[in-house]
Amino acid sequence: MEKQGTASQLSLPNGVIYIGVDESNHGHSPEIVVGAMSGLEEKIVRGRYKKQRKIPFPLDSLLNEVDYSFLVINKRDQCRVSEPNFLGFQVSSLLQDLKNPNIRLLSIFLDGIPAEIGRPYVRDMVSEVCSIPRGNIAFNFGARFDEAYSLVNIADGIAYNLAFCSNRETLENHPHRKYLING
Repeated sequence: MEKQGTASQLSLPNGVIYIGVDESNHGHSPEIVVGAMSGLEEKIVRGRYKKQRKIPFPLDSLLNEVDYSFLVINKRDQCRVSEPNFLGFQVSSLLQDLKNPNIRLLSIFLDGIPAEIGRPYVRDMVSEVCSIPRGNIAFNFGARFDEAYSLVNIADGIAYNLAFCSNRETLENHPHRKYLING
């Protein structure tokens, strides 16, 4: 099956886009945040998945019917947006090009447990940026989602690969790179 070119062209058999979100989690700046997207429900099946840490990284084998985008977050980005709202800016920035009139539901799966105060802001920002009603956005999160959901596992693997196997120039000119929207 042919790989998809952009998130707006993903196959949507049920009108749902599933999004797995994870970061490189290495504690240094810059941080890489990845959103892996698919319209296929089998890409978000709960199971047990090992972290992808192979070099060379098997990216092509992971991207069948999956698209992705990523952010490079530096300290300056972290300072310009208030902490409770920062996750909303990250997720909506990953999805800023997602303009598909056939989307009836966005189902976001985030590795980690965000601060309670910022959770509603994720839906608000994504709704505004993607022009999707807030009620049509599901926001799921939890510890070790990168080992529990295949799409989050793929996002984790891509984040690791970009953080540890790419040079700055590659990241700067990468076709899947997005920039943090203005806050």
